[in-house]
Formats: sequence, structure tokens, C-alpha cells
Amino acid sequence: VLEALTETWPEEPDVRTALSDLRMRQDRPEEAWEHAMIIIESDPVHAGALAAAQRAGLVLDRHAELLSLYQAAYIHQPSAWITEEIDAMELAMELEKARELWSSEGVDEAAAAIEKAAARYGIQDGRPWVQIGGAWMSIDQPQRALQAFELAHELDPGDPGAVEGMSGAWWVMGRFSPAEEVLSDHWSRHGDLAIGAELARVQVRRGHRVEAQDTLAALMRA
Repeated sequence: VLEALTETWPEEPDVRTALSDLRMRQDRPEEAWEHAMIIIESDPVHAGALAAAQRAGLVLDRHAELLSLYQAAYIHQPSAWITEEIDAMELAMELEKARELWSSEGVDEAAAAIEKAAARYGIQDGRPWVQIGGAWMSIDQPQRALQAFELAHELDPGDPGAVEGMSGAWWVMGRFSPAEEVLSDHWSRHGDLAIGAELARVQVRRGHRVEAQDTLAALMRA
């Protein structure tokens, strides 16, 4: 249906953005990127298209290209949200280098790179600390990751990335009860569907099938 709509209205950005999202769910990031870029060529500051390009570009390891897109958007429209995205992309590139160091040089070099990247950020915004926590997880340092995710959660209690990160770190450390509890608390307070789905998955993994069924039923009603 989306393909037919795109053929009928090729310049309609909302339709093409939806098709880009569909291609990502189908594990076709290259096509998702192409659809997003078609929109950006005519509207460099289209928030939905930039977000779609970001989702695809991160999978395709196109950090530098994404940074260029947001820098170009800022030239057209100097906005705070674009600045935040530029900061996020610059941090993502630094953290990707840390992951590469982990593969080539070992955990000490990677940890030093993450600490250097983290030193650039204060404690005003939770989003960078979700990214930093993810980097710690990627080099098998769940305790350091948990500290970053907890800081992100303290700064922004509504950020689902921080909650999912805390749960994942607890799980890797074998602390299954807090891994479930942090998800359950956020789900009951905010009703975030992604967190609800993750809660159901954790409940199944813990053998809590009745609770998982209740969570899934609530998701269906949401």
C-alpha cells in the first residue's frame, strides 16, 4: 500500500517517511536510507526524514554522512533540536572509535576513549549518557554501563533508552529481579509501548508467563 501511495504522491514526505520506516522493520536499511534521502534533497530540515536517515545510517555505519546532513540542516535552520542531533552524532562517532579500539587494542584503550568522550558532557542532559552506557555495554563493561544509564535516568526519568539500558545491564550481571522491576516501574508510570514489550520479553525469560500474558494483554489494549 505504501509503495502504491509513493508512486501516486512521490513528493509526499509523510508517505515516503513511513515507507522508510517499513523498510527498516524489513531489515532493508539501504532502501530506507534512499527513501529518507529523497525527502532531504528537497527539504533539508524535514525532521521525520532526518530521523529516518539516522535510523538507517546508524545501521549502515554512515556516521559521517549523517553528521553532514544535520550540519547542512542547521545552516538552513539554526535550531536547538538540530544542535542536539549534531552533538549526538559527534558522540556516536567518538564511541564507535572506542568500539573499534576494543577490537584492535583491548578493553583498556577502549575504556580510555569512552571516558574521554564522556568528559565532554555535563549532567544537564540524559541522552548522551544513554549513548555512553551503550558503549560500555558493547565492550562488556555492564557495571560502568549501569552507572551511565542510572545517571541518564536521574536526568530524564521518562527516557525509555535509559530504562531499557539499566534493565539490560542488570540482566547481564545476573540481577534478574531488578532487570524486570525497572521495566515494570516505567511501564506502570509511563505506559511506553516499547518498554511494555521488553517487560513481557523479560518476564517470559524469567518464566513468569502469567505476568507476561497480563503485560501483553495490556499492550493490546493500549
